[in-house]
Amino acid sequence: MTTNPNARTKSPRSNSAPTAMAKVAAFMQRMNIECTPANFELLFAVVSGQNEELRAEFGQLNRNIKQHDLDILIRKHIPHHVEDDVASESIDTVGDELTKFMDLVKSESSSLEKFDIVLKQQTQTLADPANVSPEKLKSTISNISAATEQKMEEGRKIKEAVSAQVQRLDKVATELSNFKQQKFTDPLTGLPNRRAFNKEMLAIYANEQPKACTMVMIEIDAFNHVKDNLGPLIADKFIVHVSNIVKESCSAKDYLARASDTQFAFIFDSISEKSVESIVNKFRHAIAKTPLMNATNGKPIGNVTISGGICGSNTATSTGDILAKTEAALELSKKKKGNQVTLYEERKSGDTDLERNAWSLYNETG
Repeated sequence: MTTNPNARTKSPRSNSAPTAMAKVAAFMQRMNIECTPANFELLFAVVSGQNEELRAEFGQLNRNIKQHDLDILIRKHIPHHVEDDVASESIDTVGDELTKFMDLVKSESSSLEKFDIVLKQQTQTLADPANVSPEKLKSTISNISAATEQKMEEGRKIKEAVSAQVQRLDKVATELSNFKQQKFTDPLTGLPNRRAFNKEMLAIYANEQPKACTMVMIEIDAFNHVKDNLGPLIADKFIVHVSNIVKESCSAKDYLARASDTQFAFIFDSISEKSVESIVNKFRHAIAKTPLMNATNGKPIGNVTISGGICGSNTATSTGDILAKTEAALELSKKKKGNQVTLYEERKSGDTDLERNAWSLYNETG
């Protein structure tokens, strides 16, 4: 079965993710809101309708939004940006284990002191061989033997306790590693997720001289049609299918992430926009002509196409700006019925939906 890449079903939230990303980027620029991962994720959740309670609370903010106002919502609705429960619990666990270890050290020190005292006392009884009777010698040897066995038993317990501590700390380290991976990894494709991509974007304009790079956003065309006709499980297979083709076209130094349900985002390092356009068109053609195969019977399930938008870091002035311009180029590709790639060019006044008054984002969330 072959899907029609240009057919789209009407849905109240069709294309909500890319539209939301474009709105957020433009809004943050106009409202002079710092483009941090936390702020971006918060506003993305507001616009894309992921959290109705958050939308209502955001709609009650004054128009002169302060970072303090956003921080309150961040702490409530996306708390992983201000405190990670797993990390906090791990810190507490490590602290507890260190305390227990210090107690073990003190216990071992005390045990050694007691053992030393016993040895000195028993040795003193043997200082004058002339006064040592067989009974006293037998008693001394028995006392030293008992003290030695007790010390060995205490040492065994301490060794077991330390071993148990090492296992608990290894478990903490594993949990932290898994937590970090889950937090920044898309479980379906194994690619970095949007949260990870937000952090990568911030690095582009972190210094006075922007990083020389090119941003690309691609979107699978008519994905709602695929999902509605073939079901969510096959739709997920198409996501993985596209990501695998794209991965083959990227080098190790290029950054690729899954930005949303149907979108992938790229940062190509130190490369011209025209070169990037050639690369993107290469895997666009590969996707269009490579069907997803049924692993059971080896027959093709269908094909999809993609649309893309490209913008270089030298064309934009900030993180929000390059994201907005890349999204604008993508939207133009989609308006031309998809299956094409568009380089961002400076817009003429009135050319795009992004040119609206600064409070449009707020008005649309009420």
